Amino acid sequence: MQESQAVPVRFWSKANPTAQAARTCQHADSIGQLDDREGPFRRFTVSASQAGTLILHLISRRPFRVWRDQTLVMDEPLYWRHYNVQSHSALLLAVEQGDVDFLLEVGRRPRHPEHVDLNCPSRNRPRLMRQLM
Repeated sequence: MQESQAVPVRFWSKANPTAQAARTCQHADSIGQLDDREGPFRRFTVSASQAGTLILHLISRRPFRVWRDQTLVMDEPLYWRHYNVQSHSALLLAVEQGDVDFLLEVGRRPRHPEHVDLNCPSRNRPRLMRQLM
């Protein structure tokens, strides 16, 4: 059995409004925080130094989907009623040596319904919402 190796992210795109735009866009300066203000889609590429099993550990405070070659390989929702404020997910894929491209779609941060803000007064809500969002 061979030892595991860290696989570098070779390319991370800027945020894009459509999946097609993400597939042909420029490289971002850094990975940074995921948010959907500039668009929900990003493309990223990892470089596998050998064939085998690729394990991606994804941590997100937002719901997300991951595609590989037009195939949805992960759909991780977050709901406002759940206690967790982020998801920890692992994606295992068989890969060949070389670059492996993925498309990432990031959704909006889950939020309680608007009627809670209108009908349930709270002096701590502004502070709490700043921390959640």
